[in-house]
Amino acid sequence: MEIIKEKAYEILDISKKIYQIQERDNPTAIFGDKTFLIGTEEDREAVSVERNYEKKDRSYYFETPEIDGVIIKRENGNYCIKAMVKYINANNQDLWFAKIRIENSYDENIQIMGKWGGSWEDSDCEDENQIKNPSLDFPLALDSMKNHLVGILNQLWNNELSSETYDPGWVKKLKLYNN
Repeated sequence: MEIIKEKAYEILDISKKIYQIQERDNPTAIFGDKTFLIGTEEDREAVSVERNYEKKDRSYYFETPEIDGVIIKRENGNYCIKAMVKYINANNQDLWFAKIRIENSYDENIQIMGKWGGSWEDSDCEDENQIKNPSLDFPLALDSMKNHLVGILNQLWNNELSSETYDPGWVKKLKLYNN
């Protein structure tokens, strides 16, 4: 279990760096007092926005063909990542781990939660403790998550791609409408 915790701390550190680069280079991708509900209506992606003036956390949503999710900077300065990640299982099959959620709790202990089925957007109360009872493929998915995030971070550091490359389609639409 210590290896899982160690990788989770590394993932949080990488996530924090991605967030900070995007906050500096792509500030319109950082959302504060809004909650976005993402769903499908009539076979197309639909996004509704709810303003929440009490919300103090700030979020950066990202998307690639291998990983998508959100990095959250909590009001207390802690970071959280929730993501769906593509990984290769022991039978060499491409699969998706629906949700991995990693964050430091208020007492600074790391939480590693998630679930194999569903979506990364599902309620956190449905998450299962992946430290106490990890899903069979969880270590593979965690390795994959780290590798995909390192790839994003390296490309952002090296300015190989625009920082807007990782914006989900709905974020790009919001930016178009807000300009």
